[in-house]
Amino acid sequence: MGFDYISYRKTKRSGKYKLFKRTAKMLEMIRKYKAGDSLCILDVGAADGFMLNTFKNQLSVKVCVGIEPSLDYIKSNSAKGIQIIQAIGEKLPFRSNIFDVVTAASVVDHMDDFNLFLRECDRVLRDGGILAITLASPFYDGLAVKFRVKEDDHKFHFTERKLREALEKEGFLVNEISRFALPFFGIAFEKYIERILNSVGLRWAMFYIAAVSQTRKKNK
Repeated sequence: MGFDYISYRKTKRSGKYKLFKRTAKMLEMIRKYKAGDSLCILDVGAADGFMLNTFKNQLSVKVCVGIEPSLDYIKSNSAKGIQIIQAIGEKLPFRSNIFDVVTAASVVDHMDDFNLFLRECDRVLRDGGILAITLASPFYDGLAVKFRVKEDDHKFHFTERKLREALEKEGFLVNEISRFALPFFGIAFEKYIERILNSVGLRWAMFYIAAVSQTRKKNK
């Protein structure tokens, strides 16, 4: 069963589009809020390492490591120079204050304890480190479940407000919350249309919510 999802991302148009858009959004947020050399990046829910490998190839990184609960997904990783460890986001197997960036794409709404995950991210991030999250829009996710396109496999259904409240409750400074990805699987001038929809109050029309937040100064 584990490899069905990996195959979907590699062979189906919708799967390839969603993976491309999530990866592109993560790169955009990292470049905007954590530009620099020799970044140490942790990807939570790394699957087969596609996103991590993209970070390694397109950013200046010192460390690219991921965690993933599924051994099947980990075994499907063929990229060199990245490591994926079997673990969950609520219990990160790393010492404190070592990462510049933590990413979590379409992962947090599957977790048992999102607040515990946020505390773990705050622990492993350095001062000023960023947490970049993408997750499914509750509007489209609800439609997909209603029309039996997919099962309701999300333990949380986040709106922008709920996501902001959770991040701020755990002490994160929220830099940006936006939406992205149009329900047409790649059309002309897509980025331009996304910017317009975000600015005129029609953000609900897009597939994904994106948030980037920053750790505050820690007491050493």
